[in-house]
Amino acid sequence: MSKFIGLLLAFALWCLAPPLVGAEEITATLHYIAGSPPASPVLVSFGMPFPKGFITAPNLIRVKDAAGNEIPAHVRQLVPWRNLATGLDLPSIRSVLIQVSVTFDSGATKNLKVETGAARAKNVATEQPVRSNWVLVNDAQYPGKFGVYEPPVYVTLPPAWLGRCAVKTPVVPYFTHNAFNWFDDCLTNDTPDKNDGQNFFKTAINDDSRVVEAEKIHYLEQNPICAPNCDDGSPYEPWLYDRSMTMFAIYLRSGNLNVLQEAHRASYFYALQLNSDGFFTLKPDEGDGYDLKYSYNESLFTDLLLLGDEGHLNHINNITKAAATFNYVYQGDQGYERLWTERHLAYCWLPFIVAFEANGNASHAQQARLRADYVFYHQNHPPANAAHGQAPNDGGLMHGFDSHEGYWESGPYWIFSPWMTALLVDVMQRYYLHSGDTRVLAAAQRFGDAIIDVGDTVRNLIDWPGYEFPGVPIPSYLAGSQGSVREWEDYEHCLDVAKITAFAYYCSILQRHPKTKYLQETEKLFDAGRQVTAYWIRPEAPAYGKSIYRLSPPRKFSWWFRTTSDLDYLVNFVNLRKPSISIFNLLLT
Repeated sequence: MSKFIGLLLAFALWCLAPPLVGAEEITATLHYIAGSPPASPVLVSFGMPFPKGFITAPNLIRVKDAAGNEIPAHVRQLVPWRNLATGLDLPSIRSVLIQVSVTFDSGATKNLKVETGAARAKNVATEQPVRSNWVLVNDAQYPGKFGVYEPPVYVTLPPAWLGRCAVKTPVVPYFTHNAFNWFDDCLTNDTPDKNDGQNFFKTAINDDSRVVEAEKIHYLEQNPICAPNCDDGSPYEPWLYDRSMTMFAIYLRSGNLNVLQEAHRASYFYALQLNSDGFFTLKPDEGDGYDLKYSYNESLFTDLLLLGDEGHLNHINNITKAAATFNYVYQGDQGYERLWTERHLAYCWLPFIVAFEANGNASHAQQARLRADYVFYHQNHPPANAAHGQAPNDGGLMHGFDSHEGYWESGPYWIFSPWMTALLVDVMQRYYLHSGDTRVLAAAQRFGDAIIDVGDTVRNLIDWPGYEFPGVPIPSYLAGSQGSVREWEDYEHCLDVAKITAFAYYCSILQRHPKTKYLQETEKLFDAGRQVTAYWIRPEAPAYGKSIYRLSPPRKFSWWFRTTSDLDYLVNFVNLRKPSISIFNLLLT
């Protein structure tokens, strides 16, 4: 009741107050990429995101040139911030479409200023279709036959600003904290004298002419040298865990033009492969339907927020159809006919959260809340059956081995998956950002406890000759207090499992009881990830036609770097907190 009264008071105060606006100037850098800029003005369209509670009125956004003079602009709200708990829009702008006409009179790059807090005097009333001047991409990354289009001008924003806007979650720019330099360098290494300036992102887009065809990432078509359906040669395999969103996550911390360009191209290509039911058709229907694990709308919505293009809205909505085909309630063992994993649960939950963010449909909010309710229930009420008794209450989403793998022979029966839980926790974090559901705070810490108590084992990793990692925690592939599947100790998932304990630490801070055990476990997993990742960096590789930064299998790019983009923010949250707008904090939670 007290919280309800607080909400009413906050709302009343907001109604009596003038429109809320932050006064700031943000540099927007325009990059003409379609050849030499013409002498005539070019229509530039882009999305401008804002932090929650920053601004409520589009007319208080104006654009200025480098000399500080206002230029004519069209500004329209694309989406507001929304409250998933109530299913309602909030009086706070999340992103606007900005259109200006610009002449590139001194090269292909030009800076403008987006100013907030001052009324726009030079308004362009008529909006042009955003895609009206887009150009066909025809290069090594996307040959013209694939029909990918992009704007002639990309607009990059400062990473410090992008991080505040919580496009996915709040993040901080690369190289903010020294302890994360090795991780940041994995994605931003452009230093010519260090590994020839290559990095895992450049490997993912085949940006190294020295790599032979068989060693490239084949994300468009089947690798002609590879046997049919082999792991590294199937065109659908690199898209698992949302390749496009991984690139956007790198852009949000770097502000890098090349990364933004490839992220948009990837999202455009991905959308072309979606059918009307929201399934990714590049992954074949293998007789029992398309694969839900390849249906994502997070990257499509991010493309909308950053480029101002609403062309993906139908796909964003359609992907909820694919999500609805999965019965998220655990039914017990059904073999390969119906696997039930944390990964499936994550990807039948996320589309409803994102779709609500995009369109405000109350039914999407309801479906997201229903799945949240089930996650919390399952975590605290683990299942049981006659054959194997009661599952232990370990904090993970306990389920039968057969439901996870499609078979069970011996060993522990009741298990959870640490690395698939990382995918689920990432979704739960986004749910919390837009709902303020305080049940997340306790659930996140129980997931963290599950990792610390039964989810990993400390040992020397000796599987790779010459690489022994003494005393580092290696997540078990499947785990539980009845025993872990130790022969599958999962050194490749040290980095992403760190997301679970990092978010647990963040949530303990929000509850004003910081638990250093989560921070300590995160640091151990993060360091284990550093050592494992180093194994895949081969400076000598170009001499024999292979990549320096190896991605095998290609989906590793996303499981390593999509959910982990905010690790730096989460573990340093205590030092990053700043005073915020209290009225909106009350309204949003």
